[in-house]
Amino acid sequence: IDTIVFDKTGTLPLDEQIVTQIHCCAQRSEAEVLAWAAAAEHRQTHPIAKAILIAADQRALEIPHLDDAHYTLGLGITAEIQGHLVHIGSERFLGTYNLTLPSVLQDVQRAAAADGHALVFVAEDDAVIGALELAAVVRPEARATIDWLRHLGLSLYIISGDHEAPTAKLAAELGMDGYFANTL
Repeated sequence: IDTIVFDKTGTLPLDEQIVTQIHCCAQRSEAEVLAWAAAAEHRQTHPIAKAILIAADQRALEIPHLDDAHYTLGLGITAEIQGHLVHIGSERFLGTYNLTLPSVLQDVQRAAAADGHALVFVAEDDAVIGALELAAVVRPEARATIDWLRHLGLSLYIISGDHEAPTAKLAAELGMDGYFANTL
């Protein structure tokens, strides 16, 4: 064996993420954007939902009551909350509801992608009101394991279905020899 290829998600990073920033528009506050997202996600168990709920809990936010929700696997969630239709998900998901990103969030999206972070967009009724920026948490033991394997003279790569930027960032952070992104 001269090469090891690691699957990215759940292997080198933990199967969890953290909310690093809350980006607002439409004259909304961070608390409002996060509260809508937490209300929509409060019954979900996937890593993005957990990160959102932890962030809301850390800020001691009052979460609005969720009336109903529909989850579209891998894209987002649509929820009825206190008479409002709330969409939480990707830009593609919002596009299915004819919701477009304001220019300020398009700029945020480019910056987040360059940092290797993911964005989850939040829309209320017919307007996008913000985005939550999320980052993966690297396993505490990942660096030591990579260093040990490097010491053995192995070539080390990452393969991921994730986008180019987050995969490249993790590969650089861990000192990998290369990576393969957008691989299903």
